[in-house]
Amino acid sequence: MRDQDDARLLAIAELNLEATALGEAALASDWEEARFRSVRINTLAFDLRSQRVAQTARDIACALGAPGRQPAPGYGLKISLLSKVIGQLFENHLGGGSTPPT
Repeated sequence: MRDQDDARLLAIAELNLEATALGEAALASDWEEARFRSVRINTLAFDLRSQRVAQTARDIACALGAPGRQPAPGYGLKISLLSKVIGQLFENHLGGGSTPPT
């Protein structure tokens, strides 16, 4: 059981790193990289069975839009929400979360 907990914690840490990279890409206006990271986060969240994180990542991908286009207004708020949702996932993993597991 401990190995599974460690593996899940590492996967959540990877989500966090990807979210950081997504935010950095957005700050640099590197929309292709931001799109790539949002899809990567969706895939990782799906593997973790975290519907909230996956849905938030899909919302970001939609807000970023198609390649070659500028993102829709509100994409930054969605990226901020992603950080919060990943934080809740981490807290839930540690057993200290006040929200139900995702």
